[in-house]
This record gives sequence, structure tokens and C-alpha cells, in this order.
Amino acid sequence: MIRNTKGAQNMKNNTFPRKLHEGFTLIEVLIAVIVLSIGLLGFAGLQLSSLRNTNSSYTRAQAVTLSYDIVDRMRANIVGFHCGLYGFDGKNQNTMPPTESLTLETGIKDCGSVDGTIGGIAKGDIKEWSERITSDSEFPDAEGLVTCQSADLAGFPDSVRKQFPTLSCTGADLQYVVALKWKEASRDYKADAKEAVKVLAVATGFRP
Repeated sequence: MIRNTKGAQNMKNNTFPRKLHEGFTLIEVLIAVIVLSIGLLGFAGLQLSSLRNTNSSYTRAQAVTLSYDIVDRMRANIVGFHCGLYGFDGKNQNTMPPTESLTLETGIKDCGSVDGTIGGIAKGDIKEWSERITSDSEFPDAEGLVTCQSADLAGFPDSVRKQFPTLSCTGADLQYVVALKWKEASRDYKADAKEAVKVLAVATGFRP
């Protein structure tokens, strides 16, 4: 009996390359999956960073809105402002010196003769404003400040102190500052929790 060795050889030749081809395709798929996974991880990181930046910008916008809120309240109660009733040290209402423009702006010569309603409005404004800051979960460990004294800004970041190096409660240089500061998780996370938190602040100057 004659064996068809040529046919058998052709079968071997046909099968062997097919196996090589199938193995090479599997490697390509594995490489593609790895590359895709790395790309997706990078995309997820960009999305997380974008969300963090968006949240930080929103919080800053809310802080600015709160700053202008108390400024508007002071303008609405201009007598209370000139009598120094809108000072706030972060915890309590802190009376500032009366301004030299008191009589000129309000016609009142002595803050002692001011109607008690004026003081009540100022006290209520400060109370409501401070409660909005401390009760808002968007401002962790928040602290607000309303002052015309530069020394009161000692606990705020350098950016705020440099922005308002000299404040005055009297005269032509009269200027109040409304400042808010809060803590926010840093982008550079480290093992030490203290290093993973940064203090942010916004400040608004106010002249009557």
C-alpha cells in the first residue's frame, strides 16, 4: 500500500501556521486590553480632577456671594455700620469704633442715642450670616470675619493679609474687610492628614 506522504505533509504545513497565527492574535488582544485599561484609568483621573476643580470653583463662588451678602446688609443699615455694629471676630459680634463720617452720613452725633432697633438689626444680620457660614457643609471648619483692623487678619492666609496690609476704622482711609476661610482637601494627598488639607480664603474690601 502506497502512503500519501505528500498529503500528510501538506496537512502539517497547513496546521502549523494556523496555530502560530491564532497565538499571535491572542497576544494582540491582550496588549489592546492593557492599553485600553491604561487609557480608561487616565480618563477617570482627568474626570476626577475636573470634578474636584469644579467643586472648588463653586465653593469659592458661594463664599464670594456670602461676602457680598453681609456687605449689602451693612449698606441697608448704614447707621449701624457707621456706629461699628457690624464687626465680627469669627465667633461673636465685635463692636468696631464709630466712623468719623457718622454725623455727615447719618446726621447722628452720638451712637448712644441710636434707636435700639438699629442695633437689633445689626445683631440679627451678623447672627444670620455667621450661621449660614458654619451650618453650610460646603465650608468645612469655616470662619468668617468682618473688621476694619488689620491685626484681626492674623489667622488668615498671606494672600488675604497682603491684599489688605493696612486697614482703618476712621478717616478718609476707612475700609472694612469681609473675609471667609475654610479647609479643603489638597490635590497632593500625603500620609499626614494635616498636609492633605489646605486653607482657602476669599476677602472683599468695603468702603461706605
